[in-house]
Amino acid sequence: MDQGEVLRIVRASMEARLVLRILYRSGDGNATRRDIEVRDLQRGHCRAWCHLRHDMRTFRLDRIVEATMLRDAFMPDGVWNRVGDGWLAEAEGSPGA
Repeated sequence: MDQGEVLRIVRASMEARLVLRILYRSGDGNATRRDIEVRDLQRGHCRAWCHLRHDMRTFRLDRIVEATMLRDAFMPDGVWNRVGDGWLAEAEGSPGA
């Protein structure tokens, strides 16, 4: 997959708030398949919530070998609050919203 296509798919998934499944090659050459929620895109990198690591990560676009948008939508930042071992969605007008 060429870098122009990677950029187009990453941007589209961020704008549509759809989970992106990528094959990502690390600096040491190992590849992992990850589902990510892209939050920001800048200078050849994207910042995303990584389902595999359960944390925010920065991904270099030139290391994304494959990218496919899934049908799974994700909530924008600030809508979910971590509560104990689970997640609680905030409703508009509720405390903390």
